[in-house]
Amino acid sequence: MCQAAPHVWFFVINYLTYLTIFWIRYRVVCVTDDAIYVLRASKFAIEPKELLATLPRSTQFGPASGRWAKIQLLGESFWVHHRFHQEIIAADLEAR
Repeated sequence: MCQAAPHVWFFVINYLTYLTIFWIRYRVVCVTDDAIYVLRASKFAIEPKELLATLPRSTQFGPASGRWAKIQLLGESFWVHHRFHQEIIAADLEAR
């Protein structure tokens, strides 16, 4: 799960007030043995809505550090919360 916004503080404001919900874009990244799938997710329920791209399995995401890690994906900057950093590390280690 990753989120795109102009700045990481949008997530803090959104958490407290929901005022920035419409500026934040949500993505689900599904890593399989053969490929990486990037899906658009809804804003109110984290469920995949549409396949946006299929990336080669050799795609690297990390390094991930800090509370919100910044990664590049599909030419955009995305923020990944700390609870998903282990998944980024595992995906990068298994990349071919």
